Formats: sequence, structure tokens, C-alpha cells
Amino acid sequence: MKQRTKMAISRAFVELLQSRTIDKITVKDIAEKCDINRQTFYYHFADIYELMEWTINYNLEKYISEKDFNGLNWKEELWSLIEFLRMQRKLLINAYDAKNRIYYEQFVREQIAPIVKIKVYDCEEIEDVPEDKIEFVENVYTRVLTNLFFDWLEDGMPDESKIHLEDYFTLIEGSLSTALQNFQIK
Repeated sequence: MKQRTKMAISRAFVELLQSRTIDKITVKDIAEKCDINRQTFYYHFADIYELMEWTINYNLEKYISEKDFNGLNWKEELWSLIEFLRMQRKLLINAYDAKNRIYYEQFVREQIAPIVKIKVYDCEEIEDVPEDKIEFVENVYTRVLTNLFFDWLEDGMPDESKIHLEDYFTLIEGSLSTALQNFQIK
């Protein structure tokens, strides 16, 4: 029952996001749309931003469970993530504002960080690199890709050919090995 109510709230929220931005949606609007009272909303979510985060995470988990990610390399995983985000385009654009950028950053970083980690640990140059330097490199590359996402979002999420993702991949491929080599203990 609890999960069903959360889903109803989430669906109402997504439906409202199809026609207006997040700053124009109230808890009252959501409650009326799914025929619950406001207290029921607050029982499940602290605010609309927590609902947004839960909705995106739920949809991503569902997408991942329906797709076979076994054996994908880091580029294919990033392409899949972009594919998922592109399918959520209207929701993401209407849900994005300055107040909730922190939620987006956290969400995007949580998705990108494991992909970057895999790429870093796949590099032969990782040998003899101290753990703190490995974490530093992972953090920098995660930030680069996170900023790419925000540039893409703020440009209206155009199709992949316009974001030149392959150029970013080339840059990462070339510079990651060099960065790790430079941090090796000599």
C-alpha cells in the first residue's frame, strides 16, 4: 500500500511536470491530482524536491533493471545513461531550477562516479598510484562529466550528436592515462 501511494504521488508529479515547471507545482496540486490529503504526501516525502529525486531514482532503477548492462564498457554505460536522461527530457527540464541544482548534481554524480571508477581502474597506469591520488583523479573526471551534463541540460538536452560526446571520450581516454602516469610513485 505504501509503495502504491508513493507511485501515485510520483505519477501525479510527473504528469504535472509535463505542462509546467517545478516552481509552479505545489503539494496541494499533487495531492488533488492523486486524490490524497497533504499529510499523506508529507508522510512519504519531505518536499517536492525529495519527490523529484525519488522519482528520478525510481525511473533509473527501473530502466537499468530492464536493460542488460553486463559487459558494457564505460562509454556504452555513459551512452545508456544519456539515453535514459534523454527519455526523461521534459521531466528533467521542467524539474530543473536553481533551488534544486544540488539534487541534480548529487544524482548525476552518483550515476557517473562508478562509471569513472571502472574506467580509472581499467588503466594500466594505475599501478603505483597512491589511493588518495586515484580518488582525486576519479573526482576530477566525475566533475568534468557532471558539468557536461549540466551544459547539456541548460542547452535543452539536444540530441547526442550536438554534445560531441565522442570528443569528450577522446579527451578522457588520452588524458586519463597521462594523469595517472604523472601520479605514479617513482
